[in-house]
Amino acid sequence: MFEFSLVDVIYVVLIGVILCILVCLISMLSNAGKELKSRKTILKHCPFDNSHLLSDITLNLNASNTTQIDHVLLTRQGLYVIEEKNYNGLLEGRLFEKQWRKSIRGQSILLGNPFRQNIAHIHGIKRALKSNDIECINVVLINGKCQYRGPNKPEWLCFGVLEMVNKMRQQDSFTRFTPDELDAIKGALIQAWLR
Repeated sequence: MFEFSLVDVIYVVLIGVILCILVCLISMLSNAGKELKSRKTILKHCPFDNSHLLSDITLNLNASNTTQIDHVLLTRQGLYVIEEKNYNGLLEGRLFEKQWRKSIRGQSILLGNPFRQNIAHIHGIKRALKSNDIECINVVLINGKCQYRGPNKPEWLCFGVLEMVNKMRQQDSFTRFTPDELDAIKGALIQAWLR
């Protein structure tokens, strides 16, 4: 029969806690690495002149809540607010539903709708810019081996940066912002950025 001392139990618990922390850190670093790779690809393939890309930006929503935005691409054609997800499997959901479902290998989980999550980001941007009239394009960028299964794929649900960039190229060429306005928007967002 095995006998364990209190020290043995403490060591086992400590090892378990350290392993959990390591798994969480590896996951966070992996996601950060994927977002950095996406940032570089967006910058490389961005179809717009005089554009600015802000990544991993945190803004106030109100006096007690903040929102963390993966990417904001500021272009003459509009402000693209990009929520990036690293999903594998099948993704199901409608644009305005509260939750979506992700299935992989027979297992499914409910997720928050990333478009609704992005609406909070857009509110943070509008608050920072002190303008409710500014138009933002709600984009969800999916990286990973994922497919959408649903009745109507949302227009700005993009599987990979290149699909997103191709959709941007198809946008009308109507200029919504001058280069000076883009610089002012960038400055206001940088000033409001919580670091």
